[in-house]
Amino acid sequence: MEQLVYPHDLLKISFEKDELSAFPKWAQLKLTEFQTVIVTRQKPLSKNGVVVGVRGNQRNQRFAFEINKQMIQKRVTPYEALEHFRFNQLPESRKDFPVFQALRNTQDKQLLSSNFGITGSAGYEIVTGDMMVKETSDLDLILKVNHRIPFDKLKKLWENLNQFSVHADVQLVNDDRGFSLEEFVQQNGKQVLMKSGTGPFISNCPWSDLIQGKHC
Repeated sequence: MEQLVYPHDLLKISFEKDELSAFPKWAQLKLTEFQTVIVTRQKPLSKNGVVVGVRGNQRNQRFAFEINKQMIQKRVTPYEALEHFRFNQLPESRKDFPVFQALRNTQDKQLLSSNFGITGSAGYEIVTGDMMVKETSDLDLILKVNHRIPFDKLKKLWENLNQFSVHADVQLVNDDRGFSLEEFVQQNGKQVLMKSGTGPFISNCPWSDLIQGKHC
């Protein structure tokens, strides 16, 4: 059965060290230690391929490449990562970071449903143990949607998630498409930058583009 993967999924992959010879040195070191990559929205060139990325400890350290799905040993979705997050299981040295404090607060206040997932540096660290979170890290979340949500409800959600002194970067997603909750609220739900597997585009009908996958 074909392995289904979606943007933001974390994949543990198998590879031979010589396959990394053309990669940047930092990417070689990161992959050798953690063997974990992030699924991107980019369309693969091969039928059984998937485009993934590896991130380093510096903001400018990003490297994308295509793998064969047969290399996948384990897949962790953002929803699984959030479900398994336990603040009290973090190392003591990580508990004071604002993004982890904010994530604990969202759980304590039951602001996140099962359709939420954690991405970004916090999601990566939760899954791998690699200490990627910084003092300035955002709370990167995705919310999987398959129906239109009232604007007032989304505005209240955005306000609630941004009450913890950490910027909450929330993406509403469906399949390989997604848009920013913050931008949606600021534009009164009328226009957003839609991200997709074929590239970003300006959408004047976000719900139609997101859920039905077609322009209005």
